[in-house]
Amino acid sequence: MTFCYNIHICLCFLLFAYFHGTKCNSQVFQTPLMIAEEGQDTTFRCNHSITTYNLLVWYKQLPGSSLEICASGILQDIINGRFNMRIHKESLSTELSISKVRVEESALYYCAVSDTMAETQSTAVPKAPP
Repeated sequence: MTFCYNIHICLCFLLFAYFHGTKCNSQVFQTPLMIAEEGQDTTFRCNHSITTYNLLVWYKQLPGSSLEICASGILQDIINGRFNMRIHKESLSTELSISKVRVEESALYYCAVSDTMAETQSTAVPKAPP
């Protein structure tokens, strides 16, 4: 007797935006839930309103674990093993595709967009005389 099981993978991804400064009207949108079967290819989509961004990052968070970077970039598409990030600069969107999804990749997936309006601070410390 043969048993056939369909294994469904819950690939969730939530809003995760990274902003600096006082620009409060920036937004990042993602589809809230995706379910795929093991071995299928799947694609997450993320749209944002940040026209002057300097970095796009896709993270995954396995249950009970910290965030891991799947892919990151600015202007060009990134291939990282089975993870492929496409950047659509003109439409302010990005996609993360995973080929042949595995059960152990069931996780939360986050899209983060960093604004170029980021403020950095540096302090010059004078060298003590000898």
